[in-house]
Amino acid sequence: MTAERRIARATRLVGQPGQVVPRAMLDRVNALLDASTGMQIRFGPHRLGSWETCLVGGFVAGTAVWVSAGLAVELPVGLLAALPACWAAAFLAVRFRMLRTGVIRLVWHRHALVGVSLAVATAVLTSAEVHEVLDVWSTGCAVGLAIGRLGCHRSGCCLGRAALIGPRYQWLGGRERHLPLQLAEALWCLVLAVAGGALLRAAPAGTAASVVAGGYTVVRVPLHRLRAPLARGGRRRKRRHRVIDGSSESF
Repeated sequence: MTAERRIARATRLVGQPGQVVPRAMLDRVNALLDASTGMQIRFGPHRLGSWETCLVGGFVAGTAVWVSAGLAVELPVGLLAALPACWAAAFLAVRFRMLRTGVIRLVWHRHALVGVSLAVATAVLTSAEVHEVLDVWSTGCAVGLAIGRLGCHRSGCCLGRAALIGPRYQWLGGRERHLPLQLAEALWCLVLAVAGGALLRAAPAGTAASVVAGGYTVVRVPLHRLRAPLARGGRRRKRRHRVIDGSSESF
């Protein structure tokens, strides 16, 4: 069934007598979702790209959680200071390539594997407990990813399938609405971050990392299947973006 047929069928079922979701309520929700999107964020007289701003904000917030939680479990200070610099350098290398070519392909699990590899290698070099390092890293990563997904929601990256409820990204050239999967993933990441933080001292080392990684995977897989076909990517079809004002558009 095509996206147009699904929307038309759902439209006929909303607002009818006895329907759970009244049309007026649906319109209000969609209006709020539309207002929460935008390629730019205004800070007084300044305008910054939504995706880029949330990316930096996520990194800063994740790093703050990483340092504070690491100090709480008594990880080496040198380790806490060195890893964020390594992560930033690795991502900036990818970012410079994207800006140079104008084509963006961000694959989350690859960045996660790089982050885990750097964390494990640094933990071994500093004789730190690997499981504790991964616990703290996963908790901070969940916080950063939650804020990063807000940038995806605002700019239209990783958008969901066409649906009756969701934001409309006019700058992407389509008239249909899309499921707000980015907001659902952001909320779930915050839940995992809270759970990971609570388990840092209350459970054996390695528990928090297992809960965060396992919980994220369990939800991410079905959410990925609900993404729009052009946002799902894959080996045979790369996701292409245009870099505009520091943000990205997904195709």
